[in-house]
Amino acid sequence: MTARRRRTILAAALCALAWARPGVEAAPSPAPADRTARRLENRVRLWAAFADASRPLSARFELVRHTALLREPYRAAGTFEVDPVGTLRFEGDGAACATTTFAGEITVTTPSGATRRITDPSARWLSDLLHRLFLPAGKSQARLFADDRVRIPKGRGMRLEFRPPADRSLQPPIRAVTVGLDPVAGHIESLEIFESSGDRVEIRFRDVRRPAPSSPPPTP
Repeated sequence: MTARRRRTILAAALCALAWARPGVEAAPSPAPADRTARRLENRVRLWAAFADASRPLSARFELVRHTALLREPYRAAGTFEVDPVGTLRFEGDGAACATTTFAGEITVTTPSGATRRITDPSARWLSDLLHRLFLPAGKSQARLFADDRVRIPKGRGMRLEFRPPADRSLQPPIRAVTVGLDPVAGHIESLEIFESSGDRVEIRFRDVRRPAPSSPPPTP
């Protein structure tokens, strides 16, 4: 037997002894951690900590619409309210601003009192998404995503991107909505709406308020 063969047999024997030692087993390879799933869960938990107790809700908003139809972005500001009945309302400051409500469909009311309803599937999807975000029902964490395509967009911050279900029309008017969360309190601090036309609407919230907890009844 050659020296090389003896070394090979010895090495094989040592390996066999190592595996055969009592109480020593091969450790299973750990499953790779799904980092994306963990990041999504962290954002949903942050959001739910505030949203589960945020009825009713009020805030100030600032809106900027970027469009190729105007030389400068269109800007507006006003009051945002969510009432216990389930209506979301954006009311612009000043006599020339309209009021937009989300209650199953989108209704725009002009200063003159005229109303225009937007009922296409994309509008209903946006209305439903905003209700899930601001008026969660039941187990909010389970219902937040619904059938939407959700991912974490590139960039900093606690953000989520929602896209309509893939079985909708190939080019819906609204392509995606990015939601920005306050990293400490968990409330929604921004919305960014991307339209298929190339327009983009930014909405930022500040002075977000919700009712104070009810005082306990006095001790008899």
